[in-house]
Amino acid sequence: MRLLGLFLAISFCGVGTIHAADDSQTEDNAVVSETSSQETIQVDGETLTLAFEGETDGDTIKEFIPAEQTLETWTQLAAVRHYAKLDDPKALAGAVVRQLQQRKPPANFELLENETSDDVLLDFIIWPEDGSFAEFNIFLYRPTQDNGLVMYQYALRAYGDDAEEFIKSLQADRRAKLIAATVQWANEENAE
Repeated sequence: MRLLGLFLAISFCGVGTIHAADDSQTEDNAVVSETSSQETIQVDGETLTLAFEGETDGDTIKEFIPAEQTLETWTQLAAVRHYAKLDDPKALAGAVVRQLQQRKPPANFELLENETSDDVLLDFIIWPEDGSFAEFNIFLYRPTQDNGLVMYQYALRAYGDDAEEFIKSLQADRRAKLIAATVQWANEENAE
């Protein structure tokens, strides 16, 4: 359960605060590294480059951002998290929803379950109390063939004065487009 908390904290706090020095070992036996790898992915017509990867007790994470951005100031992020010991997309999404509801103010979210598969999709908007940024996230949870779970995250972030306009721009049609792009990326990743 501690690992679940770690990954949820990563999801909500942003990536810049949790990264250690290259290939370092943490107290929780996690290996993390910032990387300048040329591994790339395509999401929503944009090329994102691997900027961070880590592993804790068999669970892994890879985070991709635009090549010219940093983990501290990204505006677009895609992440793939593999959970070796979790296998229930609804339960993990439910845990995130409970955290979103406990935020002050509660975060706006929408939870969608695919009736023909076990996929669960959660999208939400969050921001810190100081209003320094606003972040829109899409989490697509999917069981894996090896009885684990994978989560595809696609996030957009705006900072400072741009944050309010960014939130206003997330109307239903733009959100639907971003969700479709996330599902397409996840399906392409699964096909490889």
